[in-house]
Amino acid sequence: MALAGATSAAGPGVGRSATPSAVSGQVRAAGAAVVRQIGARNYAGPNCPGVSWNCTTSTRVIQVATRGGVNLATVTCSLQICPYIEQIGSSNVFNCTQKSTNPAADQSCKVKQTGASNMATVSQYISQTALGSQAGTQLAEVTQGPASGGNTVYNVLKLTQSVSQSTKTLGAQVQEAHQKVLATQTAAGAGYNQSFINQSQLQKAYGGSSQSQNAAADSGADCLDGAPTAPNTCSDVRQYSVNGTNYNALNQSINQDANTAVSVPAAHQTQGSEFGGLEGHVHQETTGSGSSQNKAKQNKLQKATGPANAVQAQWDPVRCCGTFSLIGPGVDDINQASSIGASTPGAEQHTTLIGESRTPGGTCKVNQHAAIDSGSANNSETLAPCYFLILTTSCTANVPTIDAPTRGENCTAAEPDRGVTSSLVKGVRKGDGDYIPATEASTGDTVDFQITYDNINTHDEAAHSVTVTDVVPAGLAYVEDSCSSEPNDCSYNPLNKTITWNLGTVPGNESPPMYFQAVVVETVSGTEITNTATAATEEEGAGAASDSATVTVVDAPPVSSLEKLVRPSCFEGCPAFDNSTTVNNGNEVEYRIAYSNNGVGDAHNVTVTDVLDAHHTYTGSCSGGTSCSYDGDTRTITWNLGTVSPTGQNPVLLFFHASVGFSCGGTTGHAANTATATSTEEPSGVQSGATDVAVLTSPC
Repeated sequence: MALAGATSAAGPGVGRSATPSAVSGQVRAAGAAVVRQIGARNYAGPNCPGVSWNCTTSTRVIQVATRGGVNLATVTCSLQICPYIEQIGSSNVFNCTQKSTNPAADQSCKVKQTGASNMATVSQYISQTALGSQAGTQLAEVTQGPASGGNTVYNVLKLTQSVSQSTKTLGAQVQEAHQKVLATQTAAGAGYNQSFINQSQLQKAYGGSSQSQNAAADSGADCLDGAPTAPNTCSDVRQYSVNGTNYNALNQSINQDANTAVSVPAAHQTQGSEFGGLEGHVHQETTGSGSSQNKAKQNKLQKATGPANAVQAQWDPVRCCGTFSLIGPGVDDINQASSIGASTPGAEQHTTLIGESRTPGGTCKVNQHAAIDSGSANNSETLAPCYFLILTTSCTANVPTIDAPTRGENCTAAEPDRGVTSSLVKGVRKGDGDYIPATEASTGDTVDFQITYDNINTHDEAAHSVTVTDVVPAGLAYVEDSCSSEPNDCSYNPLNKTITWNLGTVPGNESPPMYFQAVVVETVSGTEITNTATAATEEEGAGAASDSATVTVVDAPPVSSLEKLVRPSCFEGCPAFDNSTTVNNGNEVEYRIAYSNNGVGDAHNVTVTDVLDAHHTYTGSCSGGTSCSYDGDTRTITWNLGTVSPTGQNPVLLFFHASVGFSCGGTTGHAANTATATSTEEPSGVQSGATDVAVLTSPC
């Protein structure tokens, strides 16, 4: 590539300090020898600014500015030779303009700027009107950043790639355009990054018997893993700052028009390919107090007009902006649109818009509009924080059908893929063994529940702020302190009978289990008690509900009863227990309480209590049950019987001794006493009949 009109302080066409330099093998391998410039003011380009500048007309230059110096490069290219410029200095300015009308144009511009302030402007234009085949390729690589240990005030990139192709011929027409941008900006301290990227293609074909526009795939143009794998227009922008800002404006468009007269027999029209289309990849990162903003606009238009028997195929994939869009606070704003139309009812048509963002410290916005002929679909989503989001809108058409007589009716706006799909599996068991969907239990039995939360996703994304709740249904009573899910917190609210587990962040495809116990209190045999759980995440909101775990009650309730009798305390030759007895004032009596379960089901957690009145004094002797005790403050004797099966003719016998006394007066006092029994099934309790002790007092 040659630069016209070059001048310098040493005379026209002469470069000062422009001796080819033995630079690194990597630079030399890129083409011809590289000119090295060292000085306070270095200039590469066709018009030397003046005698104080160190100038060269070479397009392969390394500029090294002395302290406080300036590097300036202005490259205007008409031939297909790739310039390479590297600038090292406090202030670096680069301007590259490439224009071509060659039917097989290949443009490339590469610059690396290292300094405090870096500004690059790249303009690449291809305009082709030749008959037959047209091909245009544009590549721009820009790297901007600070010197080692230095600060960057700003990095600014303004980049335009434009391809315009137009052809009129009666034969085959082939138009291919491929654009690629690779841009990396790194700012230190409070320095900022700005990039403004515009990529556009306009393809028009008229009158050909076959028309092909961007139908060939070029895998070398890919800028992002995943579909499309060979985009016709792609851009990869990476910005890094600490306490400054990152700003990127990306505009991509492809406009295709294929038009063939009705007189052309069996015309073939192909626009795009399933591997091509538009693709943008943006990564913005701040590590301190900085923030980022990405504004991406992508637009794809395709129109095919031909005779009634034309074979038409249209492909229109569009994707932006990546799986790690913004790291740190900021906004990722993606707008995508496509519109394709064909004149033949049997045209094969495909359009897919994919908006992808991961902005965990900020907000992502995706807006999409896709259309085929008269049908269309709209889709939008905003998330804050945006841990992960994929939004897809697509339209397809092959031939009209009964279900879809209009091609455009095959448009769908998919639900957002937030990277997380919560799932809950619930099981129950009585005793040991596996957790299963359903079990049988008797009234008063303790049953164990297990809930397994599963973060199912294909992206290995974590679910955030995960909570699982379970409302204990009627027929079950929660066992205190039985919920668990180490190391996560769980709690029980008795007011609404709700158990809550706080799982926090659950990595992708992990399945933490949770547990709790409940006692069956339902008393009607055959009753089915169903229990479900629900999950909520920051990504999904309410999330998923589990399947039901069912407990079926298999027995009838117990029927408790108490018989209370009394007799004077004795050692031998004792009288029988009776409903009443007579003793002298202050003497001791012995009580017997008989507990019976007259039902057909077990009674659980049976407790018998006896409260002594003021005339009774507990003498320290109780027996029966699994344990008994006396509380002097409440004057209550308590027996714990545990689980009592139907007793039939063998009641559970309980005993205690007490002395009975009244004030003197020569009269007979009467002391009555009753007992009460409760169980899980009979929480309100049953009472015994009252015994009567007649107490003979002496005169005062």
